[in-house]
Formats: sequence, structure tokens, C-alpha cells
Amino acid sequence: MKRLAVASAMAVIGAVVAVPAAAAAVPSTPGQTSPPRVTPSEYEEDTAVAGTPDFSKYYVGCSADTGVEVCFQPHGDMIWVMDTKPDGSAAFGDWVNQLRFGSGPNDWSAWRQGTCTNRLGAYHWGYCNKNFYEWDTTNLYGLKGSRVAHRGETTYGVGDWVVTDNDE
Repeated sequence: MKRLAVASAMAVIGAVVAVPAAAAAVPSTPGQTSPPRVTPSEYEEDTAVAGTPDFSKYYVGCSADTGVEVCFQPHGDMIWVMDTKPDGSAAFGDWVNQLRFGSGPNDWSAWRQGTCTNRLGAYHWGYCNKNFYEWDTTNLYGLKGSRVAHRGETTYGVGDWVVTDNDE
């Protein structure tokens, strides 16, 4: 089941988004250059594997909303999701991997997007192991820069996007 259209919410963080035809594209900011045409991958749906994060060892960017906490750990490209409500429902970590395509502050384009689904039960962490471009590697646009926007989603609603540079 495809989660809410990730592209429509990306306007909140000021990104130019190149998305599959099934999702609605967000118009560019005035004065912003357009990214080169690329074909992003299909929407990725993963099931979280049980694990225990060590957030004291590696930097993470986290977001929390009713019933869910989602963290992106740049070291290892891990999306961590915890269900925080014992209601029998799953918790979801929506994510979008964005690549820099120009030198402007809003010159970012969605490359990959998906959801990490935690069905492990309340108060259990699970992770989805991804492999994104790193901040300091040359991306498909010939530039350096990679970041991940992430948010939680449950039957209670959808959280706000948090953006974390993929710099480890």
C-alpha cells in the first residue's frame, strides 16, 4: 500500500521534486533552476527488522508524532521506526532521498522515496537498511550532496518532515 503522496508534502521543506508519474509534482520556487530530467526509482516499501539502535554512538535526525518515532542514521543509511502506541496498528517511516542538482539553497531533487513499516508491536524499534548517495560522493547530477527527509505516519496522522544531511 503506497503511503501518502510524499511529493506533495515536500513543498514544506522547499524542495524541487522529480517523482514518478503516479505522484503529483510540486512546482518550482520562482527563480529556481530545474533539475535535469532523471527517472527516479519506484516507490520502495520495506518491512522493518527488529533491532536496538545506539543513538549515542552515531548522529541521528529524529521526528516524533503521535504513535511513532522515526530516525535517520546517516552512518549505515538506516531508517529507524518505533511504534509508540499499543493499539495493534503498524507505524510507518516515510522517507525521501534528495540529491543536490545546483548551487542554490533549494536546488534539491527527490531521487528515491519509500516507507519503512514497523509491525513489530508497540515500543519495539525496527530498521530498514538503505544505501543512499553519501554527502561527499558525486551523485548522478555530477555534484555532491545527499540528504534524507523523513517523517512518521500512523492511523493518528502524519508528522512533519525532518531533513538530515547524509554526511557520514
